[in-house]
Amino acid sequence: EIGGSVRCAKETAPWLPRAQNRRERNLDVRLARDGSATLRGRETVTGGQAPAYRSQYQSPGTRQERLERSLRNLFPGLSLQTQRFQGLGTLEGDVRYEYTAEAPQLAQRDGEQLRAPTSVLGDLTSSFARTQTRRYPLDLGSPSSYIEERVIHVPNGMRASQSPEGGEAESPFGRLRVTVEATARQVQTRTELEIRRDRVTPEEYPAFRAWVQAADRILQQRLILEGGR
Repeated sequence: EIGGSVRCAKETAPWLPRAQNRRERNLDVRLARDGSATLRGRETVTGGQAPAYRSQYQSPGTRQERLERSLRNLFPGLSLQTQRFQGLGTLEGDVRYEYTAEAPQLAQRDGEQLRAPTSVLGDLTSSFARTQTRRYPLDLGSPSSYIEERVIHVPNGMRASQSPEGGEAESPFGRLRVTVEATARQVQTRTELEIRRDRVTPEEYPAFRAWVQAADRILQQRLILEGGR
């Protein structure tokens, strides 16, 4: 599963189309001048990933702790304020949840600048293609898609001096597409990642790794904000 910590059972078969194995994340990010942020999140898990989420968050007594731990993998030091789940009591259908949280350092302060990521996706090469070659096939799990829409509110007294250009990297293995819309007070980004294959052979691996590295170059773009402390 992309952008989180819940793993799905590999035995699920037959695999659903990637449009049905989907995760959607909507984030409203209110940045402060020091790089901290208040987050409002809304997420939907569809298809083969949903049962793992039902199991993970079924118990009300551990729900808050487990969600906070998962989100801290994306936002180090995060403190979860509120959470609300839907769809945990059914055997089928989507799992939806909303939350509010405080992140102590979502953006990096560099002098008079803040450098903010525009997606939770980052180093795909480390996740999928760490080694330069492979002797055995690489198992990617079932085909899936991930969509993240993020709105970053610019702190008062600061301005966006550089916005990511976005871009697209496509191959038979998948597609990454990032689009950006910027105004004076906020920046909206949309990140779409499709994994189209369940397995990569050793012969295909160099081409797969080249695609992942191209996707990483797009994801490494940062929103740069300028202004006084």
